[in-house]
Amino acid sequence: MPPTPKRSARDVIVAIAGSWGIKTIAARKLGVARQTFDSYVKRWPSVKAALVDEAESALDMAETNVVKALLGGCLKTAKWYLMAKGGARGYGRPADFAHLLPSEEAITEVAWRETNVGEDKTPIPTPTDLGVPGLSRSDLGLPPEEDK
Repeated sequence: MPPTPKRSARDVIVAIAGSWGIKTIAARKLGVARQTFDSYVKRWPSVKAALVDEAESALDMAETNVVKALLGGCLKTAKWYLMAKGGARGYGRPADFAHLLPSEEAITEVAWRETNVGEDKTPIPTPTDLGVPGLSRSDLGLPPEEDK
């Protein structure tokens, strides 16, 4: 039989308030070791529920700040949000799109076409001329390639 706890479930729940759902903070407020706090969470369903609710409240506050940043037009936050939440719509991490970068041959061909003309002496249209901008590594949030 496990030893009788020195704290009540109510004491633990009071310590959880304002902890952001972070067990170490709640344990310090309660004056116990993290392992002891974990045993209280396992022992009492009401304590576990309070911890989950506190963590959910912290997440709600963080999400509110993300929404505020989006409404303020923060492009960095928008990119992060699309990578984090937009997977079902085709958004993902920059590394997921690395295969879409043009090859060295394609870049060379475009550079050649930008400085050359067709048989009828008119410039050969480039993707930029056609209104199709190319994707650069920086557009995808990737670091520049190292010189080989």
